[in-house]
Parts: sequence; structure tokens; C-alpha cells
Amino acid sequence: MKIIARLLFLAALASAVGCARTDWIDRTLVTEDVTGVWRSERNIELDLKQQGPNITGMIRVYGSTAIRGPVEDTMAGDTLRFKQTNGSAVGELTVSGDDMIGQISGILRPPAQYTLRRLSPQPGPSNP
Repeated sequence: MKIIARLLFLAALASAVGCARTDWIDRTLVTEDVTGVWRSERNIELDLKQQGPNITGMIRVYGSTAIRGPVEDTMAGDTLRFKQTNGSAVGELTVSGDDMIGQISGILRPPAQYTLRRLSPQPGPSNP
């Protein structure tokens, strides 16, 4: 009976450790690089720089709602999350190569779906 109890305990412990590791990996894995200038057809521009999972840059909205300001946040997997540090714009977009799609709020009410395309290419590896 004690052997069965120990085996069940070890199985539960191994399962818990495996789940924790997957969650940690999912949160830190970055599969896309968003460095560059991105623009939507609705006059939104993101100029982003990525270092690991950290994102910094600027958001500019042209037209009737002129918005401009710094943004920062993180990249996890293929998902970019950002917030404007001096305003109300926040976004969560899924990145695929030179395209990203998702919701941005704080520009229009209610939050709207946007598609942005990279205008400037990703910088390539430097040659020594």
C-alpha cells in the first residue's frame, strides 16, 4: 500500500513540475522579431525596437485623432503586447513575419481590430 501511495505521489510531483516548466517556457519564448516600422491602413504607425522579449518604441496616429507617444511592453511567442506610457493606447497583436493583426484600444471607442504591415525590413545579422 505504501509503495502505491509513493508512486502516486511521485507521478503527481512529476506532472506538476512538467506543467510549471511548460508555462515558464511559454512565457519566455519569443518566436518573432518586431523591430521596424509598422503601419496600418487606418493611419496607425508603430516604430518598434525589440531586445529579447522587451519592446520599446513610438506610436503615431495620424488624422482626426492625433496621438503620439512612447510605447513599451513585451513579446511572448508570436504575441506583441504594448501600452502607451503617456496615453491610453494599448494593444495585443499576433505577429506573422511582416504582418500583425489584433486589437488596439484607446484610439477609437470601442477597441478596434487592426492589421499592420512592416514597412522597414528587419535588420539582418551583422557581418564581422
